[in-house]
Amino acid sequence: MDDYVGYRFLPTEQEIISYFLERKTRLPSWTSPTILEVQNICKFEPWDLPKHSPLPPDDRVWYFFNVPASMSPNSNRTCRKTNIGYWKVTGKPRRIRDKQGKKEIGYRKILVFHIGRHPNGVKTNWVMHEYRSCNVPSNKVEYALFRLERKPGDSSDTCNEASGDSAFDSTNDVAAASEVNDNLSEELKLLLDSNRPDCNSLSQLLPPIQPEQRTSYFELDGNSPSEQMEDETEATDTDIFFTEFDAEITQITNI
Repeated sequence: MDDYVGYRFLPTEQEIISYFLERKTRLPSWTSPTILEVQNICKFEPWDLPKHSPLPPDDRVWYFFNVPASMSPNSNRTCRKTNIGYWKVTGKPRRIRDKQGKKEIGYRKILVFHIGRHPNGVKTNWVMHEYRSCNVPSNKVEYALFRLERKPGDSSDTCNEASGDSAFDSTNDVAAASEVNDNLSEELKLLLDSNRPDCNSLSQLLPPIQPEQRTSYFELDGNSPSEQMEDETEATDTDIFFTEFDAEITQITNI
């Protein structure tokens, strides 16, 4: 690659699906000189991934093959937590069609890396595009191709959650996936701007991590906790009324 001045590996979405993904699916032993396979890619911190790519580490885009791993045998959900953050899916999956625009050949998801834990994570300017093929035979292992990108700009140019189909237009990718976050402190911006943030410093600057909220028995009944508390209050008032009524009846009976 050093022999080609100005060369950049930038395949189109149709080439990613039709050539790289489908070829890897048909022949898992096939290797690409520009795309290597990484296991459990969503468990890596984004700044640790470029060293696993044959592309130059000073580039802003890297590509990886991965076999998606489910959280459990009976679930299709994928674990996307890392040691200090998580990858969050933003927007809706975008359908990818062939060059003629007629046949659907695959789809793409956008994942944005957040530091911390949900829902208090801090968005960064690290983004991954996850590509899947629609033409995977039932007797073959499904591969995904990840396109890791560090959006240009300073640390305040963090990624914004995309919403709506228009956010996935190729001309609007950068605008949809990044915006200035003025709420970050200057110290945190400097840390996020570094290629390899210090975890100890980040833990001191980030807000305390709150435990993830679980579904309560109130929500299983279809009522919110406030509605349930109102029902319990009404029941208590009713019990007091009947207790006082029984006492009055007892007094009348004893006269």
